[in-house]
Amino acid sequence: MFNINKILFIYLFSTIIFQVAPNKFHYVKMNPRINNFLTTHKKKLLSSFKNKNLALLLNSFITGNKTKIPKTILTNYKLKSLKHLFTPSGIHYSSVYIVILFLMSFVIKIKKIKIKLFISIISLSVFYLQKFYSLKRIVLFYLFKNISNFLGLKLSNFTIFLSVFVIDYYFGSFQKSPLSFTFSFLFLGTILSCGPTLKMRFVGIMFAQLIISIVLDQNFNIIYSIQGFLLTSLFSFIFPIVLANYLLPMFNFSEPIIKIFNMLVTL
Repeated sequence: MFNINKILFIYLFSTIIFQVAPNKFHYVKMNPRINNFLTTHKKKLLSSFKNKNLALLLNSFITGNKTKIPKTILTNYKLKSLKHLFTPSGIHYSSVYIVILFLMSFVIKIKKIKIKLFISIISLSVFYLQKFYSLKRIVLFYLFKNISNFLGLKLSNFTIFLSVFVIDYYFGSFQKSPLSFTFSFLFLGTILSCGPTLKMRFVGIMFAQLIISIVLDQNFNIIYSIQGFLLTSLFSFIFPIVLANYLLPMFNFSEPIIKIFNMLVTL
């Protein structure tokens, strides 16, 4: 349910954080084993894709590495408020989570809450990775939410959200990547405060993007923002498919999907 007090708190607090946070992302050196794994997959993708730029896009959607993607492509995504797609986060995790939950519920006949808890527990493996701060926050959120439901604690999503960010701040995520922390707080907080209604989430996210444009001195275009909202929704459907291609690079079945999506972005 929409809560005006919560949404105003999110907007106000996010604006304050933007003022004190350094206007940059700070990245740490990646674990060599993980880096080798990602590099190997990137090479396989480049060799299987006819269009190199589409392979680079797929790689960036999954790893967050935008290296060598042409500036013109990145500019199109920035104009449509789609740069968050290059940072593995809630939209990425939630789309995969739902698919895994559906498949496991179809195969394993046990209570759904147990399956949710199992998925959340195995998702903790992302903490082996360095960086991926947004992804780790959403994994913690789902874990705490599922533990709460499993134990019958009935904690609100907003309470869990605040708890996750307090813990995340305590362990230094804000210092490591202040803008990532702030964007996550603003958008996840906005979604939770606006409730499940798509119309209210849309309005809430539009105001959140307006706040970002004012605080960071960026242009705000309502048409582009609407397109970005719709394309983000579309991305949540295609991401599990292209992720499967990333994990199974010997079969190239995602290039036409990425091509169509990228064409929609450039419209």
